[in-house]
Amino acid sequence: MATALHFFPYYFVHGKSMIYLGLICAINVFVGYIFITIPLEVIAYTDSAIKLVFGAYLLFFSKPSKKTPRF
Repeated sequence: MATALHFFPYYFVHGKSMIYLGLICAINVFVGYIFITIPLEVIAYTDSAIKLVFGAYLLFFSKPSKKTPRF
């Protein structure tokens, strides 16, 4: 859950996609908490797949950030 929550402050750096990532990861964790019959491996692999998809999105499809001026 801590990993899911730590994505929310990244909103200020990476934009709205971090809010979505945090929410989806938190939902994944809650599913693991509620349905205790689901093996931990399934929750962990789902979490990995979620982060991989968002990472690919950020790498290939997100807009580059504005350059900061050098002083």
